[in-house]
Amino acid sequence: MTTTSRQDQAAGLRAWAAQQGNSGSVDAAVMAEAKDTRVASSTGNDKSQHTQHVEPSSLQQLLVLAHPSWTQAREHASEALIRYHEEGWKWVGSPEQWQLHACAPSAPNFIDIAQTIPRWALWIDTDLHSFQRAYRVLCDLRDTGMKMPRMLLMHPPMVSRRGLINNVQQMARDFFNIELLVLQR
Repeated sequence: MTTTSRQDQAAGLRAWAAQQGNSGSVDAAVMAEAKDTRVASSTGNDKSQHTQHVEPSSLQQLLVLAHPSWTQAREHASEALIRYHEEGWKWVGSPEQWQLHACAPSAPNFIDIAQTIPRWALWIDTDLHSFQRAYRVLCDLRDTGMKMPRMLLMHPPMVSRRGLINNVQQMARDFFNIELLVLQR
């Protein structure tokens, strides 16, 4: 992996936010809970209003790390982006501007895919084995030799961060030196 392809994900997100005309750091935008990060959503729950044509060259790339048994990680991550947009996270912009690539680090083509995508996310589900699968995904990532110090933690809607989300964040930090960013209102 080349030095340029190892760019810090936060730097990539900050650069993207600058292109979008957002001020401040993306870290602050991603982690902020303040009202000023919310935007009024005129779409409500009608997902059909999100549809718009986006040129492939203008799509933002996001690699969604998923356990091989999570066959619908890409679809669930897409739903999460729509949810983030509806909650007012400005950095998301239009959910249609994102091209999602779901891949397990154990996949034979993972390194080729990962070297071309600067933004990564880890998908977790809410069943009893989610923690174990997240741990396995991060072990497989470590085994590839690729490093991403910060990535988004994507998940289905949950009532509380306590429990699974906090445990996965702590495990990633303590065992893999990865900071998982969580978006939750």
